[in-house]
Amino acid sequence: MRLAATDKSIMAPAALRVRAVPGTPWLGLVFALVGTLAALALAFDMVFRLHLSLDDGVSRVANAAYVIFSRDPHLAAIGFIWPPLPSLVDLVILAFTPLFPPLLSAGFAANVGSALAFGGTILTMDRTLRRFHVLGVWRFVWLSAFVANPLLLFYGLNGMSESLLLFCLALAVDALVNYLQTGHYSPLGLTGLWLAATFLVGYEAVAIGAGVAVGIALQHVAKRRSREQLDASVIYAMLPLVYIGILWMVANWIIMGNPLFFAESKYGNATQIASGGYYGGQTYLVAGIHSVTGSLFFVGAHFLLAPIWIALALWAWLSRRMLIARVLTFIPLSVFLMQFVMTWAGDTAGWARFFFYVVPGAFWLAGALANQHRRRWIYGLLGILLLFSSVGTAYVETQTWVGHGDRGFMLSIWDQKRVYSNAEYAQIAAYLNTLPLPNGPILSDTFNSFDIVLHSKPMSRMAVTSDLNFESLLAAPWGRVSYMLVPAPRGTSAQNKIDRKYPSLYAHGASWATLVKRWPGWRLYRVSPQVPA
Repeated sequence: MRLAATDKSIMAPAALRVRAVPGTPWLGLVFALVGTLAALALAFDMVFRLHLSLDDGVSRVANAAYVIFSRDPHLAAIGFIWPPLPSLVDLVILAFTPLFPPLLSAGFAANVGSALAFGGTILTMDRTLRRFHVLGVWRFVWLSAFVANPLLLFYGLNGMSESLLLFCLALAVDALVNYLQTGHYSPLGLTGLWLAATFLVGYEAVAIGAGVAVGIALQHVAKRRSREQLDASVIYAMLPLVYIGILWMVANWIIMGNPLFFAESKYGNATQIASGGYYGGQTYLVAGIHSVTGSLFFVGAHFLLAPIWIALALWAWLSRRMLIARVLTFIPLSVFLMQFVMTWAGDTAGWARFFFYVVPGAFWLAGALANQHRRRWIYGLLGILLLFSSVGTAYVETQTWVGHGDRGFMLSIWDQKRVYSNAEYAQIAAYLNTLPLPNGPILSDTFNSFDIVLHSKPMSRMAVTSDLNFESLLAAPWGRVSYMLVPAPRGTSAQNKIDRKYPSLYAHGASWATLVKRWPGWRLYRVSPQVPA
């Protein structure tokens, strides 16, 4: 019996054929190595000379450390609020802590992870550009513009999750471009797998997945393929993302008792944003709340992170036969649309890193457009414009209306000045390390104290939030805990479990708690071994 197929592109032999990527990978490897080493060098300078570290990156290292170094080591200690992949990467890097202890104590494992991801992104971008026939001297120019982009380099060195997110997204886009060029379905499956990996780094992957689905639908409509093929292709590409999302909610449900724990937790972004702690100095963000015009202005201003993207997107949509370029426009647009809705609803912190997708998006768009014409002067012109666009990124990031969350750190690295130092956390930990613990560990909610916990020697001296008996110790600490480290209940710190359980403890103490030491924003109480009357 013979099987018929109405579309040769879905027949097995066609699906198995691999389209060779033009050029050789050696230049990309050199740029990846240079980019990784540059990011590591700048990260070393930032952490150990300027004493700057970003809490988002250090907290991911702390989540990884709880898995292996806490009083109660277990995999679930990695946490269920933020996606787990950054901490899983840090967990591997922490294996080298005996060789270089600051990987743990200074949270430098996060910087190493982001630098390695930056190198992987460079290598992947090089492959995608070669698919677009960016070759010869212009390949050198394009890669130089990418590596030297200050925003991408900053994310490559700062230890936050954006570098790893971009690496996974770049792999997804590379597979998507392969599919769009060849029509073979194997790369489409890889697109879905890398989108699922992107979800494990950042929840923006949901919006990106929706954008990719729209792009695939556009491609099928343009090629006049059947509805059955359209449905099958979208399901094939989206299934891994949907599956991993459901799996994450099931894990939240089984372990934390709420499938939406990651979204509704007191420690999540929604609660922190509701406290108003992220709105300081954010005039344009505040003006966008419940204002369509204000939201459009705030979100639209972030396109200036890569002003060339706007011109390239218009070129793609106003010209004929630009299908691949048009599909690629949906990736940044989907995230910007999500941020528009969240800005209007007052559910976003408005940080610049939520909008950085237009920067790599400009390279993908430029490659797709240049490939359509295959003229050397177009490759050259776009390469030069991408270099100038990187300069524009640097300028925009230093402005107060864009660049929130990044501006101070980037200026500090450029000017070699400190924005603030986390040295006080090491000083607190040094004092705690000298204390005898006659009745048990020091109780601390790591929502605020993760920096202090990382400096504890050993970490098992601290009873931390991920410990299975933390709630029990918090409810009845007498005779089971030697000390409580209490943060000032201000701003987002008010969500700390100790402050919520004992709201007057920080200010007034208690009959069973004696003030031992105070630091700015912190107080240490000795816990009585006797149960209060």
